[in-house]
Amino acid sequence: MFYVGFYRFECFYSLLAVRSLLLVEQPTANSQQPTANSQQPTANSQQPTANSQQPTANSQQLTANSQQRKEAVLPNAALCYLGASCLEMGGLALQCYAGPGVLPPVGDFVTQSLVHPGGRTGEKNSGQVDNLSYDGLASIRDFIRWAASRFNEAELFFGHGSDNALDEAMHLVMQVLQLPWDLPEPYMDCRLTSEEQQSVAELVKRRIQERKPLAYLLNRAWFCGQPYYVDERVLVPRSPIAELINQNFQPWLGDATVTRALDLCSGSGCIGIAMAHQWPEASVDLLDISDDALDVAHINIDQHELWGRVQAVKSDLFKTIDDSPERPRYELIVSNPPYVDAEDMADFPEEFGHEPELGLAAGNDGLDMARIILARAADFLAGEGLLVLEVGNSQWALQDVYPEVPFVWPEFAEGGHGVLVLTAEQCREYQGIFKSRMTG
Repeated sequence: MFYVGFYRFECFYSLLAVRSLLLVEQPTANSQQPTANSQQPTANSQQPTANSQQPTANSQQLTANSQQRKEAVLPNAALCYLGASCLEMGGLALQCYAGPGVLPPVGDFVTQSLVHPGGRTGEKNSGQVDNLSYDGLASIRDFIRWAASRFNEAELFFGHGSDNALDEAMHLVMQVLQLPWDLPEPYMDCRLTSEEQQSVAELVKRRIQERKPLAYLLNRAWFCGQPYYVDERVLVPRSPIAELINQNFQPWLGDATVTRALDLCSGSGCIGIAMAHQWPEASVDLLDISDDALDVAHINIDQHELWGRVQAVKSDLFKTIDDSPERPRYELIVSNPPYVDAEDMADFPEEFGHEPELGLAAGNDGLDMARIILARAADFLAGEGLLVLEVGNSQWALQDVYPEVPFVWPEFAEGGHGVLVLTAEQCREYQGIFKSRMTG
């Protein structure tokens, strides 16, 4: 794991200057940029297994109308799904402001939802690297430019933290060298030692050959300005829910005091841990069915020193707390469950094959988990509580299933869509409808 030094900076002029100087070699015309035909995987969740005691949605088909709307919106789906309004690399404040189709400045390590692979040009590169020469390279600037060129040449997919080759290269090089993102511009011409050159080149080679998301190679991802340990047992965090956490879920939460919160389908635990940071007096439960995901969540609880306030518990959705002697009530239930439909599961880029399918697939229409969560949320929400549920591109299928329910779909300044908000009162009001349509 590579560590970024503890520095802080509050303005962007030096970073923008670095970007302009880095663009020595423009990406080629066929350089890989993510398209916006995006079916997003969940950012941090693992889902109940197929044999869990719950109805499936395999019989539910998207109507022609909803499919048409889904296809119509995909070209304009957000390229950059930001996980925070401010990214702090070990204390370094970096403003993330990129939106749909906007190339963020170098150093803005944005989170992003899954982008459909249809935007690739030419034949897919095999990823084999026989001779990755870096002869003649010396400076930090050299290696960032070189890595970006190699990534474009290999037609990599970028959807797990950056949306373009240059930002991915910047992130890789700076973390290998354990340098801050606001490195003064003159230091960009500092020469790497032979050992540093070899370390950078080896990681670039692995990124190309293995097609693994960079977060897995570094065992580090960022969410709500905080670092999290990740590996292939969990999804790489990239949910737009981070923006809502940073805004205290306003205006929907209102004056409600958060004493207890639930991160359902928690995966790495990043949503729940971020809520614990946001509400220092609250206790937070992380529920997930995957033992592997819970192991990673425990690592993150330890690293964030939240023992006693945050607990990770194995549960098939609400089952464990439903069986408890005293059913808990939460002011916040936040869930980023699996919501990728069968069609999009079949079209994933190779990079997503490294993520656990358990955290992605959600039946024919992507709503297997969402149906159950909607039907049961009222049973666990406090009187003034709030349900926040991410369903990604399955939003349109969901609206077809429940046309009479007034879901609120927040707009995200930092990119993203497909997150619904319901008050506890609304969950109770429409619970009968939710329960009647659990099987699709």
